[in-house]
Amino acid sequence: MKIQGKITVGGVILIVLTAISIVGVALYQKGVLQKQIDREIELMAEQEGAKVAQNIYLMSQAMAESVTKQVQANLNVAQELLDHAGGIALSDETVSWTAVNQFTKQKVAVDLPKMYVGGAWLGKNTQAEEVTPLVDKVYELVGGTATVFQRINDEGDMLRVATNVLKADGSRAIGTFIPRIHGGKPNPVIEAVLKGQTYIGRAFVVNDWYITAYKPIWNEDKSRVIGVLYFGEKQENVESLRKGILDIVVGRSGHVYVVGVSKDQKGRILLSKDKAVEGQNLLSAKDENASPYIKNIVEKAAELNSTSGRIETFVEKYVLKDADTGKSSTKLGVVSYYKPWDWAIVAEYDARDIEDLIAGVNSNLQVMEKWIVMIAVIAGACTVIGAALGGRAISKPLGQAVAMLNALEAGQLDQRLDIQGQDEIGELAMTMNRFADNLGDEILATFQRMSEGDFTFEATGMIKEPLANTNRALNDLMAQVQRASSQISSGSDQVADSSQALSQGATESASSMEQIADSMRELEAKTRDNADTAVQANALAAKARTVAETGKSQMEDMVSAMQDINASSRDISKIIKVIDEIAFQTNLLALNAAVEAARAGQHGKGFAVVAEEVRSLAARSAVAAKETAELIEGSVNKTEHGSELAGNAASALEQIVAEIARVTDLISGMAMSSQEQAEGIIQVNQGLTQIDAVTQQNTATSEENAAVAEQLSSQANVLEQLISQFKLKDQKQSNHLLLK
Repeated sequence: MKIQGKITVGGVILIVLTAISIVGVALYQKGVLQKQIDREIELMAEQEGAKVAQNIYLMSQAMAESVTKQVQANLNVAQELLDHAGGIALSDETVSWTAVNQFTKQKVAVDLPKMYVGGAWLGKNTQAEEVTPLVDKVYELVGGTATVFQRINDEGDMLRVATNVLKADGSRAIGTFIPRIHGGKPNPVIEAVLKGQTYIGRAFVVNDWYITAYKPIWNEDKSRVIGVLYFGEKQENVESLRKGILDIVVGRSGHVYVVGVSKDQKGRILLSKDKAVEGQNLLSAKDENASPYIKNIVEKAAELNSTSGRIETFVEKYVLKDADTGKSSTKLGVVSYYKPWDWAIVAEYDARDIEDLIAGVNSNLQVMEKWIVMIAVIAGACTVIGAALGGRAISKPLGQAVAMLNALEAGQLDQRLDIQGQDEIGELAMTMNRFADNLGDEILATFQRMSEGDFTFEATGMIKEPLANTNRALNDLMAQVQRASSQISSGSDQVADSSQALSQGATESASSMEQIADSMRELEAKTRDNADTAVQANALAAKARTVAETGKSQMEDMVSAMQDINASSRDISKIIKVIDEIAFQTNLLALNAAVEAARAGQHGKGFAVVAEEVRSLAARSAVAAKETAELIEGSVNKTEHGSELAGNAASALEQIVAEIARVTDLISGMAMSSQEQAEGIIQVNQGLTQIDAVTQQNTATSEENAAVAEQLSSQANVLEQLISQFKLKDQKQSNHLLLK
């Protein structure tokens, strides 16, 4: 691959890796960020719901304090009205009442003195349209509910004789009483007023919970509590609080509702935007997943422990069907518990609000992801174009430089690079042009003189030192060649004389080697006969060993068969013993049967005959089993004796096999030694033959060496003439060396 392609490919790979890394990190961070944003949005929604629930808790707390003060003030207004009217008076005339326990609904008949206010009997007015003294006046002035109680017994039970509290049917709730003891516990309201104290707090009135104030009514001498003056405000009816709670929007479409947590209002919807649901008890209501979500809310709310500095909340998830669309949707309710009013405050919002928000954020993240990918692609394209252009700018002048070097390699020294530039490529072009000039002016001229045999040249330029070293080396070399040629001429004569003497000695050695070779061939023939005989003896011994081993194997099989027969005989003996025992048991059973048949008298005669036959057969079976056992025992003994004899024979045969094996091994060793001896003599004979051939060859070679020495002497003279043609720097020194 050319450098332009390498630069382009490298740039592409670099930008692709960079783009992939950037996009990969962006996608990874997008996933992490998406999860974090989703969780943060969910937490924000939960926190918003928690803040709403906590704010309503604080609103209820503040309103409770305000309402309590207002109730107390309104009770004072009622007391002022009562005092202004002349107070409470009891007449001697009595009136009959059917008093109903407001908790148990149990009825009690009582006769009580008529109770007057400013000379007017409070009456037994149940109609809301008719005016009742004092309580209606209080309502007219301050609103709320007012009641006058009359004590009905020494225990302190208080009966409503005048009230503007209405029952479910719209009538005044007179005739109901508050018992002093309820559920085995004293009623805190009655306990307080009997002690002469004013009770202010939350209390159950007729059929609902109120923020109340109860003040004792004394007799004239202040010695006995004869009644109670009451003022109360239904806690759900505090208009500002109710409106504030119902107007709150949680999220986009959520709302707030209040559920009772304990006692009579457990599971009852106390406040809700849905008027159809308000007042209903939904404790057993279930969501689309059959989960009792209201029950879960009130039970978990009862476990919350909020303090003045910390309001606890929890999240309840449930699925409800939309009444308008008929579609199911997940609801998230953040719950706080205002214990003084027994309120579970539920800030409910639709999970779809969060999902829509998350979807919007995810959409923005996807757009961001697309922009990152687009920018990476554009940056990659720009980088590829830049890499291609940069690679071309570098590769083109490099291509010209390569072409010039190829021309120099071909001997064309007239090419030059026409590249203008102040960068490294421009410097490279100028350097190569100078190199070509130097190559043409200095190097070629010098080598031309060297080709003509003139070693007296003086080199200049960039290769001055290398050529000077070469010149010195060539001068020394040619001087050495001259000396060597003289030595070769004198040595060739000596080689001719030595070759003649060597030829004579080689001829005599060849005659002696021929005689030794004949003797060794006779020895080889005799040794080969001995080796063949030893091989035959080894084969016979091996065959005898094989036959002996086969006999040994067959004898071992026979011994094994005898042992199997012996074992089978023993098993049969055991079976015969079992048959003998069965015959014995059968005999006993037959005897018992005969005894029983005898006891049976006339009816057992037939059975006695059968028992006798069975007994007889058992006895015969026992005798036969005994005889068979004796025969088998004898057979076992004989088999054991035969097995012992066979084992002895097998042992003897095994010793024979071992001895035969030893003989076979000895003969095999002898055969192998004879074979090796024959092979050794053959090798010696071959070596002598080779020595003879070498001796004959040496003789011929010596004669050839003599002829070559003569030729070498004539060639040395020619070599001296050729060397004298070279011009050396120090010709006198060379001649002097030559004479030496």
